[in-house]
Amino acid sequence: LYVIAFSIVLRLALAFVLPHPRPYIADEFSYLLGGETLAAGRLTNPQHPMWRFFESPHILVHPVYASKYPPAQAVFIAIGDKLFGDPAAGVLFSVALFAGAVCWALEAIVPRRWAVLGGLLTALCFGPGHYWTESYWGGAVAALGAALVIGACARILVQAKGLLHNGSSEPQDVWSERLAGACAFGLGALLLLNSRPFEGGVLVVCAALAMRPRRAVIAALAVVALVMAFYNWRVTGDPLQMPYSLYQAQYGPAPTIWLAGARLASSYGHPELQRLFQHFLNELQNVLAYPLPKRIGVLLVRLIGVLIFGVGPLAFLPLIFAPAFLRDRPVRVLTGLALAVTAFTLLDVSMFPHYAAPLIAVLIVLSFVVLHRMSAMKSGALLSGIMLALMFGGAAVRIGQAAVGRNINYPARPPFRLDREAIAARVCREPGRNVIFVRYAPTHDINAEWVYNAAEIDASRVVWAHDLGNEANRQLLAWYKGRRFWLLQPDGSAPVLQPYGE
Repeated sequence: LYVIAFSIVLRLALAFVLPHPRPYIADEFSYLLGGETLAAGRLTNPQHPMWRFFESPHILVHPVYASKYPPAQAVFIAIGDKLFGDPAAGVLFSVALFAGAVCWALEAIVPRRWAVLGGLLTALCFGPGHYWTESYWGGAVAALGAALVIGACARILVQAKGLLHNGSSEPQDVWSERLAGACAFGLGALLLLNSRPFEGGVLVVCAALAMRPRRAVIAALAVVALVMAFYNWRVTGDPLQMPYSLYQAQYGPAPTIWLAGARLASSYGHPELQRLFQHFLNELQNVLAYPLPKRIGVLLVRLIGVLIFGVGPLAFLPLIFAPAFLRDRPVRVLTGLALAVTAFTLLDVSMFPHYAAPLIAVLIVLSFVVLHRMSAMKSGALLSGIMLALMFGGAAVRIGQAAVGRNINYPARPPFRLDREAIAARVCREPGRNVIFVRYAPTHDINAEWVYNAAEIDASRVVWAHDLGNEANRQLLAWYKGRRFWLLQPDGSAPVLQPYGE
């Protein structure tokens, strides 16, 4: 609880120098749509009759209107929106819980003071200025799930041997403790499989096998499967088809895993979507162009770069000495989990720190277990202390960079997002409701999407729509009769907004 509180207070203390998180990446708008939908008490939204005007990257517009992404990140966004009126509060809460869960996981393996240090370092590494806190793109939710899975696995394994390391003796009611561990495992699995189902699924399976699956663990996984099947059924109509899979089936490429084939869809609602998915397809083909050994090497270098960029160059320093402690069972199990998750993470075409979130959680826990083992050795106590100082020093430098706006991990808002906010504010100065048709030039930047809408499109003061041509636009003009209509052309030296039809 102290670690969770520290994480929250640290970000609030820097609220005067760090701007409030605002969405700017396409994925963020999809997660915000999911959060707004859940906050309204729905799992999905009905298909809009004019859905062809509202197609956006990473968003399903038919047969339902919903985010394509698994719902775990959206749940925390909804919590922030519902309880505090601010989706960013839910994101901050997820980061704080991740730091607390790292501490909780470590308490089963190392003395409590070392566990607290692990939680505090996590709060510093992923706190103010880090995009897991400063955006809606995710990362902390999957890492939270991974930490819960690791902690539950550690507890179930050590309770059988009476090896709790947090200062307490072996519990008298072993069965209740194992049940609690199974519940934590189930919650972690639920978060992992609904945030990073591929890499997270590998961690869940490997951790379950390490525990030699008990009835309580199997029951927890069965509940997780039922929850996921219900959500899939409500969104896609098929308990076994995830929204992500439905979206990929509609739009073509499957660029996330290079083992999967990819193709463009037969048709797209407007040229920008086709250009975007052609970009995804090219990214996949670039990876496949390498021979298999070189492909793995290139992706491994990318992954190492992601870990350095996403966590810090010194955060995993103790891992250099992990091979010296492989006789230690927790080190051996955690190393095995890390290798398994790494192998499957290397199948990703793209590399971002939030893709590697399950692996990051394992590596943080493993780093502090190795540090503790080193500190117990006469020759290693000084070295572990030096490494600990370097790890915290590197994290503190990153926080300082964030405070003065110079941290590369802080997501600066691109100009077109500021322009979009300014245009929305401009048309809202007058009473009434508006529709803005967006007309792109052939040279439009595919990453600068303007058309995103709220969960209840028709209730919005500003509706953003693609310009599909005068003939097709008449349908939307009739649907929103009584609104003011605008034409936005964003691709010149400055966006041009004018009344539609002039």
